[in-house]
Amino acid sequence: MISHKTLVALGVIIAALSLMITILGIFPPPENPIVSIISPSENEPVSRSITVSGTQSGDLPKGHYVWIMVNPTWGSGQWWPQYGSPIQPVNDKWSVTAVVGNDSNSGKEFNIAAVQVDSIGNSAIDNWVISAPELGYPSMSLPDNAKIMDAVRVKRL
Repeated sequence: MISHKTLVALGVIIAALSLMITILGIFPPPENPIVSIISPSENEPVSRSITVSGTQSGDLPKGHYVWIMVNPTWGSGQWWPQYGSPIQPVNDKWSVTAVVGNDSNSGKEFNIAAVQVDSIGNSAIDNWVISAPELGYPSMSLPDNAKIMDAVRVKRL
């Protein structure tokens, strides 16, 4: 039979080895992806049609996607997906076309956000992209699982 002291010693050794493996990077913890909006910058005046660009470092979890979405600051819960598909980074950089409001929104503020969703959220946004033209581009709510990874506030010219 193994004594209590032996079990405690084995537990300490296993804990120490686990710590050493983590510190030495043999099995580094998974990297959290970082998605940043580089342009436009915070409080930048923008026209109706703009290019939104940024960077992504690290990999998204399998089955996750990042969409660029626009939200009028006065329209809580109203979001419009942009570009028609999730961002597609190339060498950690991405760029999409976005439409900020309509012709009557001059002087108003909008949030532009990089929003991470899982496959269910991605399907919901894909369905919106397909049906929105026939319905007059209504707003949508962010999917339940959405995570805003970065956002900037801009002002329409």
